[in-house]
Amino acid sequence: MIGLRKLLTAVMVTCGLVAVAWPGMDMPVLHVDGRYLKDDAGNVVNLHGFAQTYSPWFNERGTKWNNYDVNGCLEYNKKKIDELLEAGWKMNFVRIHMDPYWSNTPGVSTTGENDISAFDFNRFRTYLSQVFIPMAEYAVSKGLYVVMRPPGVCPEKIEIGDAYHKYLKRVWGYVSTQSRLTDNPHIMFELANEPVQIKDNDGQFGSNTDGCFKNLTAYFQEIVDLMRGNGCDNILWIPGTGYQSQYAGFARYPVTGDNIGYAVHVYPGWYGSDAIEPSHELGGSYGGGFNAFAAGWASQIKPVADFAPVMVTEMDWAPSKYDASWGKSITGKMFGEGFG
Repeated sequence: MIGLRKLLTAVMVTCGLVAVAWPGMDMPVLHVDGRYLKDDAGNVVNLHGFAQTYSPWFNERGTKWNNYDVNGCLEYNKKKIDELLEAGWKMNFVRIHMDPYWSNTPGVSTTGENDISAFDFNRFRTYLSQVFIPMAEYAVSKGLYVVMRPPGVCPEKIEIGDAYHKYLKRVWGYVSTQSRLTDNPHIMFELANEPVQIKDNDGQFGSNTDGCFKNLTAYFQEIVDLMRGNGCDNILWIPGTGYQSQYAGFARYPVTGDNIGYAVHVYPGWYGSDAIEPSHELGGSYGGGFNAFAAGWASQIKPVADFAPVMVTEMDWAPSKYDASWGKSITGKMFGEGFG
């Protein structure tokens, strides 16, 4: 669930006016109003988009550029944006992963994307300026809103004041002082990727208890307050526990402030769907199906969607024969079996 899902379709879960992207379009400034994103005229705006990760492996498995080639990275990923829009896909946002490929010290071994031991702050500052900000600005120039996420993913267990909390505050503390980002209202920030468990006040790690929810809010409230204190008024997206699947506690302990929404992930097997790929296209087990999924969604996502906007920032699925998706399942039937 960490690191393999990059170029994924993502959606903003609201209803209303759908903004469509085109180069040079007049992009309205968005703000959070209750459970919606709205423009200054009060129209509800839906976002539909995709994600990009700027590392050789996730850009066609190292076949297109390598060796910290800034120009090669920018050329490849700008071209992909152009191709999506030219093909007629109705996209109006892109989620940008500030991949640790750029901010980790070259040659230092790590255990995965949740290992921050190789993080080099100076490298992060350099490539924020040379790679991530230029890509964000290019996307905006093409009529795309941007959601930026920090390098890597959360370790399985986090707690208030731990090394990862300090890492996130260092990253966002710096990002929130960069005028090329904070003066651009079309750029938004997703504060972490896939928290799993957090320590409650009794010293127990979990993901779906009252104590865990309370501390998760406190964990991200510190980051929000830091960014707001630096003058960053951009829209911020808050992740939930359970790999961004558990949100019910935010209804009791919401992150406070203006322009706050919640970033959700959706994959086969989540929210009660228990999707299992069949042995062939016409048979096999389909797991919980639509009703179970709908019940899980109502339990974990609806409590926040009732009062704040929800953005699905990762989602994918496909039969394994395509070798093109992390989420292995069949395409589902509406209100029936399968996933999707």
